[in-house]
Amino acid sequence: MELMLNENDRISDIKIRKLVDCIVGRKIIAEKVLLIRDHFVSLHDYLDLLNSGCLFDDEYDALFATFGNFEISCIL
Repeated sequence: MELMLNENDRISDIKIRKLVDCIVGRKIIAEKVLLIRDHFVSLHDYLDLLNSGCLFDDEYDALFATFGNFEISCIL
């Protein structure tokens, strides 16, 4: 799966808050990653997600493992 970063598809702040709450409520890392990959499509949304504090330790590794080189270079 490849992340297509599209500025025009930015999620509203309200929807991001709801998604972050949903992500925090998940106990299984794979479910969190799937939720993120299914809903986040813009670079700004990913930056908001990474700044939200909803991921911890190995969860970052699991998410980044789903990215290709292009996606990683855009986020970092």
